[in-house]
Amino acid sequence: MNKQCLCTLTQRLDRLERENRWWKVLGIVSAAVLGLVVLTGATGSKVADEVRARKFTVVDNKGRVRGMLGMKERERQEPGVVLDLADSEQKLRVQLRGSGGLGFYDSKERMRIELSLIEFGESSENVDYMEKRGFHVPSQFRPEENVWSRLAFRDAHSKPLVFLEVDNDRTDGNPRLTLVDKNGAKAVLGHTKLKNSQTGVVERRPASSLVLFNKDRKVIWSAP
Repeated sequence: MNKQCLCTLTQRLDRLERENRWWKVLGIVSAAVLGLVVLTGATGSKVADEVRARKFTVVDNKGRVRGMLGMKERERQEPGVVLDLADSEQKLRVQLRGSGGLGFYDSKERMRIELSLIEFGESSENVDYMEKRGFHVPSQFRPEENVWSRLAFRDAHSKPLVFLEVDNDRTDGNPRLTLVDKNGAKAVLGHTKLKNSQTGVVERRPASSLVLFNKDRKVIWSAP
């Protein structure tokens, strides 16, 4: 074999080795891509039956917390599920409580509107808790299994001044509208109950009734 043929054969062998290396690399990449596709397809089509957590937090594109769903401590009550929604300043604006309440807050995080379902039952704890929050609960409105549905509007100090409510006194639904001034005097339009201080008899007022109370909760005028 002459020198020229040997050089030609060497060049062909080098070219075959380079091509072989490229085929190996291509084979490895193809296998990796195929494996990734199979793995992605397998996980993408699988849906978890249950997700357990104590808290979920939603943040915006600047990392600011805008929403939270989780357990939260509540005054005088067991921890409950709460959904908090915040504005761009991370101020609480809406709160949904699993116990049966929806609150709307102003820019200073003061509650201004509240929709709630209140169950008193046999315990006085809920009565004490509501009165500490600014609600007056007359004793005649506290029978066993009494449930209130209430929409309240509050002032800048979170004091409730306007109520639209229905109390389900065991069997009947009794709607009324209550207006309260800063001194505690109020007007009640609709169903209410008045207790005679001398006889102890409780009078149920009709839906057409209007009763005015002074700041000491004494009746000063009523009709009809």
